Amino acid sequence: MSAFEMAALLSPLLLGIFVPLVLALGREGSWTVRRRVASLVALLLSWTLLLGVLWIASAEPFSRLAASLAFLGAWSGFLVGLFHALVGLRIPAFLAQVSCGFAVVLMVGTLFYFDPILEEAQGGPPESFQARIDIAMEWNPYVVMAYSIFEDDLLTHRSLYTRTLLADLPRVYPDWSRSAFRYLALAGALSLFFLGSSFLRRRFRER
Repeated sequence: MSAFEMAALLSPLLLGIFVPLVLALGREGSWTVRRRVASLVALLLSWTLLLGVLWIASAEPFSRLAASLAFLGAWSGFLVGLFHALVGLRIPAFLAQVSCGFAVVLMVGTLFYFDPILEEAQGGPPESFQARIDIAMEWNPYVVMAYSIFEDDLLTHRSLYTRTLLADLPRVYPDWSRSAFRYLALAGALSLFFLGSSFLRRRFRER
């Protein structure tokens, strides 16, 4: 595994920590909207530059860099939408940041904690069992990037094969572009919720 691939696969987790952190600092510090946007853009551009440098030093094709950046852009949009949706629920910025990080850990960690969920569904309707497998695969950005972009089946690695029940089950690996579109759709829906809740609160205060 090249340094570029390793950094790309770690990106969903690291961005899941730092994107909400920047947004929380902006709200707690009463930054202007322009400063918040500039800080977020600076973070994403810095990470893009790092991935670009690592890509140059690797033998990976350009298509993998482009696909990684497109996927991570959609993922970052989802994180921004999730943070603001939580703020729209009147959750303090710090708690919204922690909640976003917890959600990211849950999504990245499906390979490890889904075994009891799958075991509980064994012997039940096949559709229900397969649906749980699909959730564990499709909502894990780590798995999506590894297989769909880098053609690397993580579940066959010795470090994972004996630690997750998913390695022994029939599974379908999701396409990164479909997952990216799902994240963008969620980002839009969550952002609309935030804008709608903010608008309603202003209207009620004016009355």
